[in-house]
Amino acid sequence: MSAPTKLAKLGIALALLSVWFAFMAQSASRAGSAALTGDEQVTLTLTSTCGSASVQVKGRGVVTTPVSVTFPRGKTVQLRALDDSLAQCDALTVVSPFSRFVVNQMAMPEGKRRVTLTLDRDAAVLLQYGDVAIPVVTLSVGSGCRRGTPILVRENSTNGQAGGLPTHFDAQFLQGQSLRLEAPPLMAPCDDLATVLYFLNWSAGGKAYPENQTSIDLSLGGLTSAYAHYTFPGVSPTLRINSYQLVRNGEPADYVPVGENLDEFTFLVSGDPFPPEAGVVFFPPEPDVRFLDGQQAEILSRSEATDIEVRLPSRTADAPGFGLLRVIAPNSRFSNTVPVEIRR
Repeated sequence: MSAPTKLAKLGIALALLSVWFAFMAQSASRAGSAALTGDEQVTLTLTSTCGSASVQVKGRGVVTTPVSVTFPRGKTVQLRALDDSLAQCDALTVVSPFSRFVVNQMAMPEGKRRVTLTLDRDAAVLLQYGDVAIPVVTLSVGSGCRRGTPILVRENSTNGQAGGLPTHFDAQFLQGQSLRLEAPPLMAPCDDLATVLYFLNWSAGGKAYPENQTSIDLSLGGLTSAYAHYTFPGVSPTLRINSYQLVRNGEPADYVPVGENLDEFTFLVSGDPFPPEAGVVFFPPEPDVRFLDGQQAEILSRSEATDIEVRLPSRTADAPGFGLLRVIAPNSRFSNTVPVEIRR
């Protein structure tokens, strides 16, 4: 690459970087207690540990969990738990008394039925019933920019993490709580060549989200992997994967443990009808010069035109990271990629 070309590319990257920093500054302002604007809306998400709980929201009446309600930013909201007890996890003969509110991962005093909060940002409130401690689950987030992507996490983790966290990161949350992730619309530079990448879509919890939707809302039932996909300008998939699942010995799996062989796992993808001649390729977490176009995965079955089951290629999972799978077809057609996490 000539020096003028490099300088021009770097100039474009720096200009786009200014947009990126503006995005993060604006996001941080929205997430924090900065100057309030009367017309900006924030979301209050209410959930409960078991069953559907009734909550009195002052000025809005009674709502039933799970529910999301919008308010103007800066609004002070009063909540009151109306149910003395709830049936515990569908066990009709067992009831659990109200325990406490949990506001943005912070437990309120036990037995306190009322809580007041000021909505400077999106908030998540959990009504806990019963005396059993709420399990803590892990959210694992990666991205297609190898130098890391600052992902805006809207709720505090159990150890206080929030705001723009660089990938890859793990964060712990209470099981059942909702949260929002937001990715920047572009990333630069992502390598030594000042490559500029544009956001394509999120994959999380077995679902591929729509293109250009930079924010997603998740409810964490257990270990959840989320991946922000980026692409080169003008490069978009022509096939579509909508959902995916890693499988081991016929049972769903969350990840591939480090040190194990990938071929012990199968992978299911489902989406728009795939061409009969379609194949599936795997891209390892670290670039492999032998498989720059991906390593072919063995197709095990195609029960429907919309479904493909493959066996992952034979290779050892050497280190933590995210591998990616893609459906390919003749005439340079290809799908969005979906992640396979490798972790310790």
